[in-house]
Amino acid sequence: MNTQLKFTFIVGLLLAGKLSIRKVFNLIRVKVYYHLKLSKASPYPALLVVEPTNNCQLRCTKCRTLDNNIFDYAFESNPGAIPIGRIEFPVFKKTVDALHKHLMIAVLYMQGEPFLSKDLYSMVQYCTEKNLATIVGTNGMLCGEEKAEKLVKSGLDILKVAVSGFRQDTYEKYHKLGNIELIKNNLSDLSASKKRYGSKLVVHVEYICFDYNRDEFHEFKEYCKNLGILCTRREDNWTYAGESENSEGEEKEVWYSDRLCDWLWGVLALNHDGTIIPCCVFSKSSEPKI
Repeated sequence: MNTQLKFTFIVGLLLAGKLSIRKVFNLIRVKVYYHLKLSKASPYPALLVVEPTNNCQLRCTKCRTLDNNIFDYAFESNPGAIPIGRIEFPVFKKTVDALHKHLMIAVLYMQGEPFLSKDLYSMVQYCTEKNLATIVGTNGMLCGEEKAEKLVKSGLDILKVAVSGFRQDTYEKYHKLGNIELIKNNLSDLSASKKRYGSKLVVHVEYICFDYNRDEFHEFKEYCKNLGILCTRREDNWTYAGESENSEGEEKEVWYSDRLCDWLWGVLALNHDGTIIPCCVFSKSSEPKI
């Protein structure tokens, strides 16, 4: 997570009363377990990752086929092994009830577009009632007009929008079937709704950087700056390593594969079918259900 975003997020939690001594203690315990490399996880996770649905209207290159078959990276030879579905709200509610006093945040997206779930706003509202912070990741196609207004009133803390180009011909190389002009209009609607209602919702555009689209990042960043929206870039590598500065002194997120992932010690991932896994890209074939 970008340093500026971390600071904004923590301040927002404090102001909203969503941060407690118990949650901070649990986070510290998770980090201690991780750094000691204990053979067991912390008693409670610090992060809950939920899959409202794994359905999506886009066909991103590293996510699924044009036939909407989702890639299971544990079993790449069988990309259609994961069925399409959505989580039942009672399953979600049961999980939040058991964990909310210890969680720092609930991440309401995994594989799929969460705004295709009819229960997404109810999920955000329920977490808000439990003083649990929420973040939703989206492709940004369904966040405009009246939905933007509903979103800024929902109690959501962070909305992360993934893009991969400023122009359509660049954007659609990765985000197949997407419409970047619609997304830019939706970002404008979100910005206007935030100002209208004095919302503290943080809108974060994450620009996925490839060699072919790198030159358009600054255009998107400038577009977002004019809307009062944070825009950072993520390099095309999928394991997070930290943050550094490039030759221009600009902070960017760095992703590479030789950092030991801490999710095994402090994360619970809940699939749309009620199965529980330690990681959002873990095998999803035969895991225990809640």
